[in-house]
Amino acid sequence: LTVTLWSHHIYLLLPDEFISDISGGDVLTGPYQVKQCAGRNIQITCRYHSFYRNNVKYWCKGYYFNHCSILIRTNQPLHVSGPLEITDNKNEGFFSIHMKSIKSENSGWYWCAIERVSRHVSFAVDVIVYHSYVFLFREINFTQTPVHKIWSIIRWFIFLGLCLIVFCFTMYTELS
Repeated sequence: LTVTLWSHHIYLLLPDEFISDISGGDVLTGPYQVKQCAGRNIQITCRYHSFYRNNVKYWCKGYYFNHCSILIRTNQPLHVSGPLEITDNKNEGFFSIHMKSIKSENSGWYWCAIERVSRHVSFAVDVIVYHSYVFLFREINFTQTPVHKIWSIIRWFIFLGLCLIVFCFTMYTELS
């Protein structure tokens, strides 16, 4: 607990652990990893405690938070910087980063962050951008378990049975 006098205002700086204890949750949360194909858009949502409702939020890139480059901030005009956009929903307690038409060089470590008078609050996000063909082939699982093999055989018998029923029904109506 720290009390600081700053420009005729008194700031009460509470440790993150205290805020976490009284809120029953983390101060800042978000996805640990986001994967997407090149050329598509990504939306990353970071949730924060209501204590930080009026603080500036930002998005930066770099492996270490202390050395990351700030890409966009909520106090920028229009909250847009090229293919990046940041929106802050203060009523719901989250801010979102929209990355448009991502490229493979957009892969890397990013940080959702909240500006404070003292140490900033941050949360790391690993963004992975695949070339579309690599992403598709990596996600397909070609191994079949015995249950999958049996189900694929049973589906064909069901299909053939339905075809036989339709054929018999049309023959019956033709002969009647």
